[in-house]
Amino acid sequence: MSYATRAQIAAMVPADVLARAVDSDGNLIEESTRFAAILAVIEEEVDALLAPVHSVPFTGTIPAAVADATRKLLCERLYMLNSTTPADNPWTEPAAEVRKRLALIGAGKLPLATDVAPALADTDDDDLDWAIDNQEGL
Repeated sequence: MSYATRAQIAAMVPADVLARAVDSDGNLIEESTRFAAILAVIEEEVDALLAPVHSVPFTGTIPAAVADATRKLLCERLYMLNSTTPADNPWTEPAAEVRKRLALIGAGKLPLATDVAPALADTDDDDLDWAIDNQEGL
């Protein structure tokens, strides 16, 4: 089972970035196996970082940290395949962060199950209007 899907990635990067990355000959027609090949390289990177303490590749239910890392690393790679410099790549920093986290997990310093930040950022309650007249629909 793959750690990420094309649909997930298509929701994370602009269509033109994805299209150019999966087109190796410049005709803007996706080569049928190119996305799978790029994903396989990223999955191997993730597995290599986790292999010292985990049995890889993961099968069945993919741990959230693995799926999250795979998506971020894959987005970074797609921009790289578009000749985007690291400074201009919006996924360079998130990818670096997940590589560090995966290395810590692979070293046994972080658990696999609890290392992913919540999907939604914390909201500062002071910025919310909790007045009853502002709670329409509740």
